[in-house]
Amino acid sequence: MNRALERVKERETSNLRKGLAFLGTRPRRHRSSVCSNRHRYSRNVPAAPRGTVTINEIGPKISEALVSTALGLGVAIIAAMAFNFFTSRVEQYVIDMNDVSSEFIDYVLREGRA
Repeated sequence: MNRALERVKERETSNLRKGLAFLGTRPRRHRSSVCSNRHRYSRNVPAAPRGTVTINEIGPKISEALVSTALGLGVAIIAAMAFNFFTSRVEQYVIDMNDVSSEFIDYVLREGRA
């Protein structure tokens, strides 16, 4: 009976953690897109002789890169917070399942119905 309870606990824990992998990969993906945005916008700066590029030429590209970086960081921070929240909830459910299963085993052993 104890093995059956362990199998059920493992199956349920696995089901609870199934969606967390999706949240866990998002912050890293957004950090890499921030870097690619920065490189993409810096490559589009017009080629000009040294010292002749004006702020009017590169200002909009820098602004666009900063906005996309801020949005990427915002999404990454929200995803990290959601991942931490749901991970702690899953761990609390695992603790509750362990408590209930041990109480059930104690009850069965005490009543002698094993």
